[in-house]
Amino acid sequence: MARDTAGLIEALGLVKPTLVGWSMGGEIGLTLAEQKPSMLGALVTTGGDAGSSHTVPPPPGLVRELASPKTGDQVFLELLFPPTPAGGAASGRFVRAYESIPQETVSPRTLKRQEAAEEDFLGYDGTWRGLAGITTPTLLTNGALDRGVPPVNARRIHAKIPGSSLAIYAGAAHGMLFQDAERFAAQIADFSARAR
Repeated sequence: MARDTAGLIEALGLVKPTLVGWSMGGEIGLTLAEQKPSMLGALVTTGGDAGSSHTVPPPPGLVRELASPKTGDQVFLELLFPPTPAGGAASGRFVRAYESIPQETVSPRTLKRQEAAEEDFLGYDGTWRGLAGITTPTLLTNGALDRGVPPVNARRIHAKIPGSSLAIYAGAAHGMLFQDAERFAAQIADFSARAR
């Protein structure tokens, strides 16, 4: 997927773009920054890890549950938003926005491939080993209450990437970029501008 992302950047003619990756997208971004250090102008990850035995994994069975077409919406919402007033308000905004956009049906085959990719990445140590060589300006973010990708992972990655920045969002879970959207967008814009 990192190779596919590199191909898309090249096909679009982008020069040193800021890549923002959420969850698996953050993992793809880290892998791309490790494999093609001169491609990106900046990297922002949220709720991503670097694979390997150094990653604190999600609770047992969560990846499989999320990949099941039988899993109800409530499981996803509970992963994205904490059971707090702020989390409840963010969940409501998210659902209203989601319902306002026509949705594609994701095939069971695609869900299985995503599950397999995530499980394989958790056992892959190439990205973890390459973190110290990342020269792309990198901002690592995470929700403090994220149980899918515990924030200790962002802290460990931050400790490995020279000069990286770290922001842990208090009171937010895996959907922190939706819950704290304005703050997150402003942080991306500021970080991207300073990286230039």
